[in-house]
Amino acid sequence: MVNHAGSENSIEVFDFRDGKLSYLKTITDPLLVSPNDLVMLDENRFYVTNDHGAASYNGKMIEDYLRIPRANVLVYDGQNFSLAADRLPYANGINMSPDGSIVYVAETVAKKISVYSRHDDDNTLTFKQEIFLGTGVDNIELDNDGGLWIGSHPKLLTFIYHAENPDAVSPSQVLRLSMDENRSYIFQEIYLSIGEDLSGSSVAAVYDNTLLIGAVLDDHFLMCSLARSVMDTINQAGR
Repeated sequence: MVNHAGSENSIEVFDFRDGKLSYLKTITDPLLVSPNDLVMLDENRFYVTNDHGAASYNGKMIEDYLRIPRANVLVYDGQNFSLAADRLPYANGINMSPDGSIVYVAETVAKKISVYSRHDDDNTLTFKQEIFLGTGVDNIELDNDGGLWIGSHPKLLTFIYHAENPDAVSPSQVLRLSMDENRSYIFQEIYLSIGEDLSGSSVAAVYDNTLLIGAVLDDHFLMCSLARSVMDTINQAGR
């Protein structure tokens, strides 16, 4: 898990057994400037996003408002961190295809998903393409078919105000990104609200016909039952 403890950032490692978490170790490094999300390669190796290149609050605000691409993706090989991708505008959620060949990075400010080929021998990443979604993409979860479920912020300025004033609502949105029969990426809007039920959606995960949506600041989740018509559309578009 990513830990922001005061001025120091770290990755905390736990063992999960018998329904309990047991602390194992803490991983720190000067390259962990502003860690946001990570995806595991195995129990010792992972990719992690730095959502900013600056560590200070003012530096991060300047990057956001001027859209300066200083975020990056790091890879940890079990002992050391190294740079895997850089010059990204607010690298946020990250995930990997089921076969481990593709890495997806959500770039919130740029409102897009960047797609990278992953090289298994050294874990380096090669940029393939970008998919503009027109919304502030946040975390990425995958379903059993390899489709990407993305919690998003359709009005970024409203979300920024919500982050400073949690009582103010901010719209919530969930997108599903998948490949069609021509191997082209397509996306579907699965959920959209003005934020009264859940503000500032940041993550969405699906199991069977149940969709669980989480938020940045709200103290609850939103559990949704997907209608058969929605599931049929997903199945037709995503396979």
